[in-house]
Amino acid sequence: MGLDESYLDFTGHSIKRLEMTQEERTVICNICPECKTENTSRSTKCISCNVELSRLFGFEIEEAVREMRFKVENEIKLTCSAGIGPNRLIAKIASG
Repeated sequence: MGLDESYLDFTGHSIKRLEMTQEERTVICNICPECKTENTSRSTKCISCNVELSRLFGFEIEEAVREMRFKVENEIKLTCSAGIGPNRLIAKIASG
């Protein structure tokens, strides 16, 4: 494993995710993807161009991984790859 790698076990989260409300699975963007205006009010609509800033994620494990990647990019402005598999090796291959 390299310094820039991490592994997460989503088993418990995937079970808990089935009980999550729509609000708990919704993430609001910090920056508008259209006009790049910063969303300081945590509004669901951009104050400049009225674009929808919230994104609802589903119940599946694939959606949980998409949500994780979205949150990383939204918070620290870096993209990351992620793979899903029954073990670390398969997940690493799937992330490529």
